[in-house]
Amino acid sequence: MADLRLHMSVWKSCRPGKVPWTEQDVFDHAAAVKLSLPVTVKELIQSPEWKGGPLIQLENDVSRPTADDCILNYIWLRPFVSKFPETVCSGYYAADVFRALDVYLENKLLQSSDPMDTKKSMALDEGGKMKRLMGGLRYLWRSKSGNHPRITEMKSLLKLSPRAEARRREAADERESDDNMGEPPQAVDAVVEEMPALTDDQSEGATGGDEAEDMEEDGDGAGEGSGVDEGAEEEEGAESGEDQTDDDVVGHDDSGHADNMGLVDPQFNDPSKNELFEVPSSGKKVIEDRNKVTELCMDLMKYWKTHARAPEGVHMCTKNPNKRPASEQAPSVVLCPLFRVLISFSI
Repeated sequence: MADLRLHMSVWKSCRPGKVPWTEQDVFDHAAAVKLSLPVTVKELIQSPEWKGGPLIQLENDVSRPTADDCILNYIWLRPFVSKFPETVCSGYYAADVFRALDVYLENKLLQSSDPMDTKKSMALDEGGKMKRLMGGLRYLWRSKSGNHPRITEMKSLLKLSPRAEARRREAADERESDDNMGEPPQAVDAVVEEMPALTDDQSEGATGGDEAEDMEEDGDGAGEGSGVDEGAEEEEGAESGEDQTDDDVVGHDDSGHADNMGLVDPQFNDPSKNELFEVPSSGKKVIEDRNKVTELCMDLMKYWKTHARAPEGVHMCTKNPNKRPASEQAPSVVLCPLFRVLISFSI
């Protein structure tokens, strides 16, 4: 076989750095192709009547080869399919095989009447058509079931590529793991939809509770500065909790809008609180109970925060065509000076 080797000067297609084939692989494959050829074909090639020509015949040089193309070129296609059942070989590799096969057939395989055609160009042409044939056969194998015995035989030789086989195993493992996990976890959005929505009273009550805690912290700070004992602070916290309940009612009851029409909060009618505004004739500022001053300041702050809110659905930064007259708005402007007076008393 050594005398059949191509001279090193014409061996140009071996690319070990990119495509894994060697000269030995090419000549072994060419020998297998020669053995698979029918006797009549070998006799025709070696006869004097053979003048050369294209080996692989395709119906269309652009579109994908059809089943008829695979059947017509069966004697050339089958040896390549049996050699590469998992993939499509390189066109350059197929060209090398046809070039080596020409050597085995006494340089009579690749012949042409055109003097411009060389054995190298003809081998490259046949290699490109072989690559297209193998791709067309694999397409038929994946998509259609052929009834022709030659198509069925070549399809039986094909296998999945290693990459496709790995993807299939990975998908099977994922399905198996999903089956083992049972029912998939419920989506977060579904859980949120099933949660009962808070009513307006509950949401406002939660907000009012936070405000009450802030007010209690302010009240505790004032008590410490004025020397209030711990018992008074506890009593103040209890009263603040009761006032918070009233504040929630004012914030949500429709009757609370009456306060916006000029009425004063009923808490200011308490005689015990009105006496705080009385100033003796002697000119001295007398405050009987500093705790009541602090409590009243907290009530005013909560009252001002409650009635200074904009109506629901109205943005504070935009003009409202249905805005109420100034006389019917919350008395926040009226309470501000009064609030400053009480602060001065508490200091």
